[in-house]
Parts: sequence; structure tokens; C-alpha cells
Amino acid sequence: MKGNNYFLYSSVISVNLLSFTANAGFPWTSPFLPKLNGHVDPDKNPIPYGISVLEESWITTMLNVGALCGPLCTGQISRKIGKKMTLLLFSIPVLISNIILIFANTVWHFYTSRFLLGVGVGCVYCIIPAYVAEISDVPNRGKMGMCMSVMNLISHMCVVCIGPYVTVRTFACMSLVPLILFIMIFITFIPESPYYLVSRNRMSEAENSLKKFRQTSDVKHELVEIRNSVRETKIEGSLYDIFKTKVVLKGLILTVGLMLSQQLCGAQPLKAYQQEIFQSTGSNIPSEILVMIVGIFQFIPNILIVFIVDKVGRKILLLLSYFGLLISLVTIGMFFYFQEQNFDVGSILWVPVASSCLFMASMKLGAGPVAWSYVGEVFPSNLQIYMSSIVTFSMYFFGIIVTFIFPIMFNYIGMAWTFWIFAICTSASIVFIIFKVPEIKGKSFVDIQMLLKK
Repeated sequence: MKGNNYFLYSSVISVNLLSFTANAGFPWTSPFLPKLNGHVDPDKNPIPYGISVLEESWITTMLNVGALCGPLCTGQISRKIGKKMTLLLFSIPVLISNIILIFANTVWHFYTSRFLLGVGVGCVYCIIPAYVAEISDVPNRGKMGMCMSVMNLISHMCVVCIGPYVTVRTFACMSLVPLILFIMIFITFIPESPYYLVSRNRMSEAENSLKKFRQTSDVKHELVEIRNSVRETKIEGSLYDIFKTKVVLKGLILTVGLMLSQQLCGAQPLKAYQQEIFQSTGSNIPSEILVMIVGIFQFIPNILIVFIVDKVGRKILLLLSYFGLLISLVTIGMFFYFQEQNFDVGSILWVPVASSCLFMASMKLGAGPVAWSYVGEVFPSNLQIYMSSIVTFSMYFFGIIVTFIFPIMFNYIGMAWTFWIFAICTSASIVFIIFKVPEIKGKSFVDIQMLLKK
């Protein structure tokens, strides 16, 4: 791709408008659970009573439960109708989810809304990384893949900065804007992935799609490369035989391992319960302000990674990311240990905020976006969606367990050991990355398949 291809950039941004709305569900609980349990602005609680800790856990977890269901059918649907139409189809439960929140007045409305949003989230994380990887050229594929992380951070900031000051209904109405914008733009302007079209032997449509994404009529050479890539990376046989294939098995171990690592560091519950965690520190600064500070701090690594991922490499960024996570978890655990032992922590109230800033920045530097980059790049083209569905399913399965037990761990073993357990798991993840994760910087899909065969 020569010069600046603004159509490709705008296409990646537009598809990530869906991830913007879907991702808002993860930090949503931070500003809105304190309203629902009656601890903050009880007059803004749409439910007539303050919800219990168990109901909080279910509201938080139902997003992951729904996300488990999304990948189960995403692969088969995408194979039949393509990635573009699958994304449009799964934007419907996201739309319905926000409409339910506008009128929600019972805890079951929130359960239902969160479940439907989760169904859409499950599709988003299956399809978008693969779709973006397929419409991008090799030199810019890493950069384009990081755009989902940037959009998710903007979404996160909107939730934590606006959420504390508006009602559930108002925020749900606001969330419909980017979603409707995505649907309108995607239906009207954005073509299907050329890889999918080639795999269905729709060569004329694939050529037109590629011309649009590259903004040039000279796409013959790349079209041949795509056709060769689809043919050379294609794996056939029974399901049992496919899973015995070295490329698929190594790709699955690699990506599921990265998803497990991502969850066992505690990222989801820390994001979901961030405001309540800061409340427990005893700081004089309002917890919602501290959440905003942490959110703003994430912008630096999130923007930085877009420009360095194709230069530094995926593996190095993952290692830097997990070492940062480890330091932050150990440090914040020490703060809560001193607090639980009744030491005077008045002079170090800045530690939880600084540690949280380091944690979230480290997450955005690699553990979050780079893991999804691998999911979009390591599998054979004809199995990409099926394998992505399995990986996404595994991530949300792990996420359900970790998110649901977090408040229980908090109540029974204390915050210190909760964070230290996450730190122990993060140490294991570093070992896994060192010995099992290959570098795929600058490699084509065929090169990556050859690398996994070794």
C-alpha cells in the first residue's frame, strides 16, 4: 500500500465502532454498580432497592455468559454469509441490549441486557481481528489490528468519565449513537473481506473489494497472493484430523494460552470493580475521579503501540506488558496488606492509583491488543473463524470464572492475597510467553503457517 490509504483507515475505524459499543459493557459496571447497589446516588437507581453482592456478581458475569454463546454459532454463520454480514447480524443483540437498558427497572432486565450485549461481544472478538487482518496489507497489518484497542480505550474513557454523572437510561441512549453509525456506514460503504470472497471463488467481487481497500486498480499481484495463501494454508479432513494437525494445535495452544493469561492477571474484574476498589483504599479523592485518572493514563501506551508494534515485534511487547502487570499486582497487593494489618497508609494512598495506572497501561501495551493480533493471524484461512470462535469462547469461559469469584475472594481472603494470586498467575504467563510464543512481526499468513509447522 503506497501512501495513505484513507479508505482502509476509515474502514477499520468504522468496523470498530461496533467494538466501541460492545466493549463499553466491561467498564460499565464500574460507574453503574454503585448506583444499582445504592451506595452512590440512590435516587438514580432504576431498581426500587439496592442490589446485593450476589446480584452484582451476576450482572457483571452475565456479559461473559452471553459472550460464551456468541462464538458457538459465529463460525458457521460467518462461513455461510461472510464476515461483513455476520458483524451486521450480531449488532442486533447489542442494539436490543441498550434499548432494554433505557427501560430497565428490575434486576432481570439488567441480566437480560448484559447477556445480549455479551452475545454481540462474543462475535466482535471473533470476527473483527480476522476481518481487519484480511483487509490490511502486510506492512500495516499490526498497526491496523491495534485500532480495536484504541477504540476500546476511547470507549472505556467515555464510560468512566460520563457514567458517574448520568443515569443508566441516559448512557444507554448515548451508546446507541456509535452503534447506529456503524450499521449505516457498514451497510452502505464497506465491502466484504477479499480473503472470504476468494475462498468462495467469487474472484470478481474479491478484485473489486481489494481495489476499494487499496484505492488502486493495480491489485492483480496481491489477488494472486491471496489466492495462493488461501490455497496453501487450507487444511482439510475430519474434525479429529484437523485438531491433530501441528499448525492448528500449536496455534490453538498459543492463542488459548494468551487468552488464559489475559484473564488470570485479573484484568476483567479490575476493570469491572475499579471504582469500588478505589473506594476501599480510603482515599479522600472521589473514586470516580481516580478511575478517570487511570483511564487517561492508558492513552499513552495505547497510541504508542499503534506505531511501534510492526517495528518492535509482538513477543517483546507481550513480555514488557506482563512484567508491568506483575509489578503493579505485587505493589497494590502490598498496599492492601499493610492496610489489612492496620498500618498507617495515609502517606501512600497514591500507591493504588499508581499501580492501577501501571496495570492498565501495561495491559494496553501488549497483553490485550497483541493477544488478539495473534488470534487474527496464526490460523489457516479456512479455519480462521472456527478457531477464533474456540479461542473467544475460552477467553470468556475463563473470564466468567475470574470475574464471578473476584468479589468472593475479596470478602474471604482479602484484597492483598487476591492481587497476589493474580501476580502468581502472571508470573506463569511470562514463562509461557518466553518458551511458547513465536515472533510473527512482518510475516505473511503463509510464513506464519510455515513457522508453526517447525
